[in-house]
Amino acid sequence: QLNYNPEESFESGLTKTIKWFLDNQDWCQDVLDSCYHGERLGLFKES
Repeated sequence: QLNYNPEESFESGLTKTIKWFLDNQDWCQDVLDSCYHGERLGLFKES
């Protein structure tokens, strides 16, 4: 057992996530307009 108890239910978390995106549409549009083209972001370095 992990003894894990989520602070949010799936439904409340999804509701808060959708509300955040609706409240931050300008930020989302800035991300879409930037040079990010959907590539993976992270620590992987091609050798």
